[in-house]
Amino acid sequence: MDGLASVLPRLGYVGASTKEIAKAAGLSSGLVHHHFANKEEILLELVETLKERLFPRNEDLLAPRLSLDGLLRAYLEVQPEEAWRAEAAQCWIVIGSEALHRPEVRRVYSAALTELQNEIERRLCRVLQEDGLAESGARAFATTLIASIEGYLRVGILSPALIESGSALKNIRELVQGWLAGQPKSQLEVLS
Repeated sequence: MDGLASVLPRLGYVGASTKEIAKAAGLSSGLVHHHFANKEEILLELVETLKERLFPRNEDLLAPRLSLDGLLRAYLEVQPEEAWRAEAAQCWIVIGSEALHRPEVRRVYSAALTELQNEIERRLCRVLQEDGLAESGARAFATTLIASIEGYLRVGILSPALIESGSALKNIRELVQGWLAGQPKSQLEVLS
């Protein structure tokens, strides 16, 4: 996976031959072929690996609001010492483009986005419950957040000068705060 992750942003999927992937991983082409039938299998495995690296799930013990904010921060705030995250984001963008042309990649990419949607929705609902607000619209808003995150990743990779440092997280936070402020009280809260 690391071999493909290192060549994918530079060469694209079409240019990333098994030979180039093996060379970048410090392996022989034969060993790569022993573990993977073809380049698409490597790509599908890379999607799973990137999903785990880019979309952490380890903040469940935090308070709901901190958990949601931590999740957004993990997606949008790249620290200088996290060069792997920038490379992972570049790979994610290339894979998203590849999903347009390859049904199997689209299936895995879409499944990863659905998992992300579920995780964001779950954390949004925890915040809404904590604040006594209705949970209606949480799934749709989770999709809005995914689109915003994906957009910031894509623009940040392709035209980084367009994004002011720190603005992605700040703007997404403001989007969340505005949405939360517009949520009605839950029925339980209204009845009490």
